Amino acid sequence: MLNMRSIMVIREFENDLFTEWKALYSTPFVKDGLVCEEFWNDANRKILFVLKEAHGSEDFDLRAFLQEGGKTETWQTLSEWAYGLLHLEDNCDWKAVHTLCQQVGRKDILKKLCVVNINKEPGGSATNNKKLKSNFYTKDKNYLAKQLRLYEGTDIVICCGSVITPLFVTLFEDLYDYKYKCGEGTIFDGIWTYQIKNGPLLISFYHPQQRRYSKELLYNKLLNAVRAKIS
Repeated sequence: MLNMRSIMVIREFENDLFTEWKALYSTPFVKDGLVCEEFWNDANRKILFVLKEAHGSEDFDLRAFLQEGGKTETWQTLSEWAYGLLHLEDNCDWKAVHTLCQQVGRKDILKKLCVVNINKEPGGSATNNKKLKSNFYTKDKNYLAKQLRLYEGTDIVICCGSVITPLFVTLFEDLYDYKYKCGEGTIFDGIWTYQIKNGPLLISFYHPQQRRYSKELLYNKLLNAVRAKIS
């Protein structure tokens, strides 16, 4: 990861990178990353969520969008996951967290996070995984590595969606100076986890909009998987 850096300048590094990166796109481009650098720096546990792509049809800044709380569909669930992880030692019950996030709002929770989309082109309600993978290898991979190197001190990386983790581990050589070996990692209650050498804990998890399991079940699965690795 990058060495020492002045406080409150990561946004400048992000924006410079996005200017160069956007030149590869003939389609709309979505900026993402640290929602609020000040809150990230003060967070007791630095959490990075990696998702597929933003929902939309034009250029926009996801960071500014999330500072206002985002939309309920994705960001309510993700803020509940984040709150539980940020207060892991308190063993927060999902129902209490769900109520709290609704009462207090998502803004202050989301501001503590880093959110990165694999694909910077916005999409619709369903992702074209074939196109996402093609874009990753033809124009996004090198820039994603550069972006992720900005977030020094990340404690937990959560890959949201089955297509994300296999792409993320191909970045290991650029990010962590070694190559991931297929088959490494452990399964806890159906959740794959891997402690990156001299790096964050990596979790392969569900997308927050999945409809197969209840929100309470997934909340507990995520927190229990993390507890099993850091306890």
